[in-house]
Amino acid sequence: MRRLLALLFAAAVLTSGETPQTPQVVDQWFVGDLNGQPAVSLHLVSTPVEGGGRSTVAEMAVVLRRPFAGKEFRVEIRQRQELAEDDRGRITGFRIDHDENGMRTAATGTVKDGKAFAEVARLGRIEKQEIVLPEGVEILGQIAGQEKMAAAVAAAPDGKPQPIHFAGLELVSHRVCLVRSTATYVTTEKDGNLRFSVVSDILPVPTTAVVTRRGDLMRLMVDLTLFKIEVRPAPGPVALLGAQVDATGLVGSKGPAPKGGAIELYRLPVDGSVTDDEFQNRNAEIVSVMREAQPTPLADPAPFLAREPQLEIDDPDLRAWVDGLAAGKTDKLDLAEDLRLAVRSHITTRDLATADGTALDTFRNRKGDCTEHANLLCAALRIAGIPARVDIGVVHSVDHGAWVGHAWVSAWIDGRWRHLDAAYPGVARSRYLRLGSSTGQDGAKTAGAMIAALASLMGREIESLGGRP
Repeated sequence: MRRLLALLFAAAVLTSGETPQTPQVVDQWFVGDLNGQPAVSLHLVSTPVEGGGRSTVAEMAVVLRRPFAGKEFRVEIRQRQELAEDDRGRITGFRIDHDENGMRTAATGTVKDGKAFAEVARLGRIEKQEIVLPEGVEILGQIAGQEKMAAAVAAAPDGKPQPIHFAGLELVSHRVCLVRSTATYVTTEKDGNLRFSVVSDILPVPTTAVVTRRGDLMRLMVDLTLFKIEVRPAPGPVALLGAQVDATGLVGSKGPAPKGGAIELYRLPVDGSVTDDEFQNRNAEIVSVMREAQPTPLADPAPFLAREPQLEIDDPDLRAWVDGLAAGKTDKLDLAEDLRLAVRSHITTRDLATADGTALDTFRNRKGDCTEHANLLCAALRIAGIPARVDIGVVHSVDHGAWVGHAWVSAWIDGRWRHLDAAYPGVARSRYLRLGSSTGQDGAKTAGAMIAALASLMGREIESLGGRP
């Protein structure tokens, strides 16, 4: 859950920039506040190049402070994005350097012939990607996107353009992703600036962007009830003390504490979003959650056994560790429990400041929180030949008396999905609500769906209606 919140703040500023009438040197600072606390800084420098294109560098910093158990953990995210753009603002080459509390990822690539080609370097490994661009989709730089918005209003006969579509490339969950955005003109403000509502794959909740008639960004605002983010121009660099984010207070609890019975019933807030799966199903605002899933055929286990950017199941040291644990064991349910216990004991430091640690990160440094436990366990299960996924959602915590953001694992064993949690053991699955999975799908769309689901619950209450023993 911490990763999704950090991604949300980053996504809110990565589309910003200043648009001059003609290409010229741009050197501009932005600051982003979270609930009035400066949490984001962005420095944008764009230089014209021969032929009418641009060379753009955007450097971003995000600082979050997370209190837990009497301590405060600090998460610092820094990203440098270098873009080569043609005379229409279309990206032809890129480099993205990303650092989360010392965990570094670098992506380089080119865009040509309707495809984006990327190489992502992390932990001494390189993963190659080829992204086929949908027909008609242009990959625009940060400046060109806003330029397109302002120009559309100017060109519309009645000053009310059709929705404006554009796309960019972002580094999400250790992979380069195509991120599509739609800007809808709302109104012209009294000072003549243009107000738009913007939604994207990575930030599907409505975002308000205000630009001048030539495209200069004046404000960018996201309202998620508990979190209000505002990005605006700044005269220079801003000291970031960081914004405090308490993941234990995102979703409130109403009614008796669930006991973890065979079935527990919950009433969601209006428009609250969870996903149906083998453990839970929704009927209007009521969600039924089972402690044990019913037998379910798995049509294609391959996606749940595959290597993914955060599940480096081809690493020889990680495979050797799992093979040693699995040696001589034939009962997959017992093996899955042994792997869960092994992951729990392998991670010796509970560190809520750990960034988005992959399975290999976690195996090597032996620290992290629920996300890292889930990634390492999921990878271990896949290496052992057990189909598995990382699930993201909320769990009702006895310690906090509320719903807490969490990550865990579901594994398909002996014809049904089984619940496995290495970070928060001994809690019945009927006390969890799943919002989605962080594995097996496109990184940007997956993250966007998680943010949308979380936004539908934040600052509201889930009511426990009791259950069946």
